[in-house]
Parts: sequence; C-alpha cells; structure tokens
Amino acid sequence: MDTVGPSVTVRFVLREDEIASAYRTLSFKRPLFWVVSLIGVYFLVQGAWDLRGGDVFGNASLHFAGGLCLIGMIAALVFIYPRWQFRRNARARGEQSHQFSDEGFEVSLSDSRSVAKWTFYQQVIATSDLYLMLHNNRLCNILPRRAFANPADEATFREILHRHTKLRTVGAADSRKTTESR
Repeated sequence: MDTVGPSVTVRFVLREDEIASAYRTLSFKRPLFWVVSLIGVYFLVQGAWDLRGGDVFGNASLHFAGGLCLIGMIAALVFIYPRWQFRRNARARGEQSHQFSDEGFEVSLSDSRSVAKWTFYQQVIATSDLYLMLHNNRLCNILPRRAFANPADEATFREILHRHTKLRTVGAADSRKTTESR
C-alpha cells in the first residue's frame, strides 16, 4: 500500500491468551450474554430457595439443573471455546503484519493480503493489552499492544484511529490512557 503521511506497521503472532481475552471482551459487551447469565443465576437461586423449603424432587431440581446448565454453557463459550478455536485454526497462530495510514490499512496473513479503507471498521475497542478492530458486531481484527515497536508508534496509530474511526477504551485501558497523556 502506498502511503502519504504518517504510517505504522506492526508484525506479531497472536497468543492463545490474547484470543481468549478478545473473546471475553466482546462477549461482555453483548446484552444477550448478561441476560442469559442473569437467568442462570436466577434459576440457581430459585433452586436453592426451593431446596431450603424441602422441595428436593420437584421444582428445585429443575431450577437448579437449569441454572447450572446455563451458567456452564456461558462459562464454556467464554473461557473454553476461544482457546479450542485458537488451537484448531492454524491461520490464527501464524505471523500477521498490519500497516495503518490515513489512506487505510493493509493486513497480511500467512496465506492472504487485504487492503481496505477505514470505513471497513465500525469501531475500535482498546483494552489494557489489545486493540479490537470491529468490522461488524461479531468479527474483529485483534492487534496486541505489545506489537508496537515503541510508544511513539502506538501514539501515531492512535492519532490515525482518532481521525478515521470511533475509538472506545474499556477497563484498564482507561487508566493507561490517562497516564500516557501526562
């Protein structure tokens, strides 16, 4: 990609914990995750309440089993599934190169290369360790902060982001942002 003005290039290999962290961050921002979790907790509490009343073989068992099932399903989807997917997908474990400039960005994987304009990304979520570059509600490119060669490259990247897309910080990234600006 031919660039005019500032540009930043990063190269990295994603780690399993980074994929898992990205998946958790995206799950936690979805209302359905919280609705299903609260329903699971409700059924667990209701089952415990029924057990306290002596209803061992009736509703208590159904409530308790339903709550355990929902909580187990959420836990598996958020904590086990991302790691399993990472191990299955050789492409996710390969080296990646990302180049960002005001003209757009270029992503190179082991078997493909993509060039696109900034309108491709709906928003970017910054966490303490990652940038999650969302191109729809479920899919994103994961960019670890460790991939930047130095703080100046990351600052240039953030400036480019601010000019072209919506950047949102979550969690510890908020405090990191305030200490970086001092």
